[in-house]
Order: sequence, then C-alpha cells, then structure tokens
Amino acid sequence: MLWLIAVVTVTISGFFFSATLARAYLENDLSWKTTIDELEGILIESGGENFADEADSQIVVAIVACTKSKDDWKSVNATALHNILIPSIERTVTPSETKHVRVDLVIGFDDNDPFWNDPQKRKELQLSTRVPISFISVPKQPSRPFRIPFNEVCKASYEYGADFIARVNDDSEFISPGWITKAVNRLSQYNPPWVGVVGPTCRQGNTKILTHDFVHRTHIDIFDNYYPDEFDNWWIDDWITYVYGPKRTTKLPDWEMFHHTSKHGQRYQVEQSLKRQLPLSLRQGARQIELFVQRNESQVPLHERTVLGTDRLAGIWGPMADFVALH
Repeated sequence: MLWLIAVVTVTISGFFFSATLARAYLENDLSWKTTIDELEGILIESGGENFADEADSQIVVAIVACTKSKDDWKSVNATALHNILIPSIERTVTPSETKHVRVDLVIGFDDNDPFWNDPQKRKELQLSTRVPISFISVPKQPSRPFRIPFNEVCKASYEYGADFIARVNDDSEFISPGWITKAVNRLSQYNPPWVGVVGPTCRQGNTKILTHDFVHRTHIDIFDNYYPDEFDNWWIDDWITYVYGPKRTTKLPDWEMFHHTSKHGQRYQVEQSLKRQLPLSLRQGARQIELFVQRNESQVPLHERTVLGTDRLAGIWGPMADFVALH
C-alpha cells in the first residue's frame, strides 16, 4: 500500500514572536516559557498574499497530510491535494496573516509510488499553485504495509524549522479563515504555554475525538516522535486526543474543517489489534509530559537531526532539499 505525506509550512512574523526571539528559541538560547513574554496580541493588517516570503526570522507552521496514489489517477487534477486541500489553505490564510506568511508544501510519498515517482507529476502539482512545493520519498516498511509515516515527515518538518505542526488529511478542507491565529492563541494560553494540543471542529467521522490536530514544536521535544511508533494509522487520533488531558486539549468551535471522505474512499486497513496498546501508550505519554514540564522550567532540549539528510528518507526535492544542502 502506497502512502504520500503532504506538509504545508506557513510562516508568520510580527504576530506571534519577534524575529530575534524566534531564532534564539530554535538555537536553544531561550526557554519555551520565556517565549510567551514576547507574544504579540495584535495582527498587522495587510493585503499581501505572498506565500513565499523570504525572511529567515518568520515562524513556521507545518501542515502535514497523508495520501495514497490510486491506479486511475492520470494527472494531479484527480487528487484531493490539488482540488480540495491546497485551495482551502489559500482561501483561509487571512490577508492579515499572509503579509508575513511563507507556505511550503512538502509532499512525502512511498519510495515505490508510481504516480509520485514520476518527475512530471511532481512538476505538474508545483505549477498548479503559488505555494512552493517540496517532495520527500519515504522508504516503505514491508512488515507494516498499512503504516502511515507521519512520524518521519513530522520530524522532518521539525528539523526543517517548523514551530507549529498541523496534521490533517489530503481530503480535508479548511473552512474557517484565520484558523492559524485561533490555534496559536489557544496553545499560548495553556499552563505552561505550548504544552498541549488543539484541533478543529469536524462534523464528519468520529466527532468525539480530534481527527485533525495542531501542536507547537514542543510536542516533539516531549515525545521525540509525533505519534507513538507502535500505531500504524487508526489509533493516533485517539492517542493525541487524550494524552495531554482535558486541561491541555481543546477542540476549537470557531475553527472548522470538512473531511471529504468520499473523494478517495478508505485507502488502508485498520489494525484493530493495536487498540490494546492505547492505554499503556497514554500512561507513558502522560508521564513524559510531566517530566518535560518539570525539566524544562529553564531550557528546551536541542535535538540533533535524525530524519533530514539520513537514510530514513529515500529522496528530497524542492525547497526542503535546498535547506538540507545548506545546513
């Protein structure tokens, strides 16, 4: 079974952090607790729509989605990425946000995916949008045919410099304008700030849990992975809904998404047996959060690169490849 991961990176400056503070945070010179002191509460009004601002000082939001190519796809015009997800991102990042927004769409796919291994198909998608697109090829694990490699691509986004990560689906549609502002504001209100998860209201699928989620990079500082590695697909939503507890978990009523499940249908088999591992994973996760909060009153640990530039990825193309070459 072939899977593809899409990562859209959105950068915002002048709203969340000062340029100096943002870079110092990434260099581990300031604590996550200190960053809240520099949070700016007022958006700078702007009519700009440049998704590729070049400023190095901006804050990065990575939107991560997974997809699987289908045999009847002849061009990117048949994909939900092209028809649903990307247009909805362009519509819902507000003018106030886009003055300081850079968007990188980073698409990861199984290294044996015939559709996305075609350079012409990759170019076709790049030319269809003003959003710069990178591609990542992820080696498939034969022993885990239904595993979706969120962890590799989310960790690559973290190493790419993402300050926030939103995990959605390729057939998800952003409905609410300004969802980035709403999500970041809520994360900043947690005690301590940034330690927790938020998600949108989605009226399709299981409405009792977060079927889409949004976290600060602190999430990977805590867990190292985005989700527990033992889960191939289905139980990741349950895990992230409950691991932070009710005081650090919010489903935002004013951020709505629509999940177009009929667009491509279900493209993987649910591993029901893995549900038994959920209680233990939640207990372990809660303990990791507790230890992180106790340990990090002064410093966030600096992680070395473990995905980008390693054999955990089979190939990289586009802006993310340029980043790896320069760093």
